[in-house]
Amino acid sequence: MNRDGKIIFHDFTYPKNLVHRKLWGFYFVILKFVGLFIPSWKEAFKKLPKLIKSSTWVSDYSDAMRENGLKVEQYSLSCDSSAILIGTSKISK
Repeated sequence: MNRDGKIIFHDFTYPKNLVHRKLWGFYFVILKFVGLFIPSWKEAFKKLPKLIKSSTWVSDYSDAMRENGLKVEQYSLSCDSSAILIGTSKISK
């Protein structure tokens, strides 16, 4: 990676705030209902909440980027239901 090169990750996260968690859960109730009308998405809407709740991708990728000499920035979006991680190279490789 060149100096000042960047790697960017953006994915879902499970909100920390209780009110946001309740809204997040309601959102997935709606998506499961939508899945009844879009059979190809039904399985995704069913399994996605559990996957997001169990994911540790933010800390895993943050640690991996730091271990590889990257400066890490983290941003929470959409009431903490998604995150962006940016790793910036400090030296040329």
